[in-house]
Amino acid sequence: AGRGETLNRVRPIHGAAAPVGFTLLELMLALSISTLILGATGGILFTMLGSWEQGSRVQQSMRTAQSVLDLMERHVRSAVPPGVSPDVIFWGEDLSDEETTGHRLTLLSTAESRLPRSLPPTHMSEIEFELDPEEEDGLTMRVDSVPDEFAASGGYRLSLSDRVVSFQVLYFDGEEWEDEWFTNQLPQAIEVQLVFETPREEDALEENDRAADEWGPRETYQFTRLISIPRARVNKGRRLMGEDEDENQNEARGEMR
Repeated sequence: AGRGETLNRVRPIHGAAAPVGFTLLELMLALSISTLILGATGGILFTMLGSWEQGSRVQQSMRTAQSVLDLMERHVRSAVPPGVSPDVIFWGEDLSDEETTGHRLTLLSTAESRLPRSLPPTHMSEIEFELDPEEEDGLTMRVDSVPDEFAASGGYRLSLSDRVVSFQVLYFDGEEWEDEWFTNQLPQAIEVQLVFETPREEDALEENDRAADEWGPRETYQFTRLISIPRARVNKGRRLMGEDEDENQNEARGEMR
């Protein structure tokens, strides 16, 4: 009997750990902490993504503004003085209304600009930069590679940027700044101001009208450049156009509109 008791007795193994596990409370607590961490991380990532997208839109506007202003400067600095011929013009017309600042700048430029590209090179082209508040084309450029006696007409028009919502040009005559220019000589300098509107997710806004209200107004950025004109004369002897010249230009402007 003693021997049987000895065989049936379970002897403990020293050094072996008892099985352990997580309780339900511990699991719920760990899950809650993980959820908080993931939520905070997601919020940070969402904010960083929004900042990156905003910065990308601003960079896009800056690149476009730089290209447009460079193009304007190249042609303005190559402008032909109006006094050399009755057909040569340098006009600046304010097109602003109560809500939008618009302008039309028309000139003859010796800088190369051919449209279509199949045309042979010419020594002079009629160039026009325009933002008309009555149109929805944004800032446009008209190129007439074969200018004729009909000023401010003909050629091809292309869009420079539909994100430009304001276009203003000021003209310096040596003494003061003017918002329009209709004389027989070049200004000494002009100041160009462009206001760009940053793009947004148009499709999302069209699908959800309430989302459009939540977005609020678009962000705008203004770019300004001062352009000196090397061919401009000194203001001494500056002469406004005579009555006959004025009538001819008014007729041309009327036809252009």
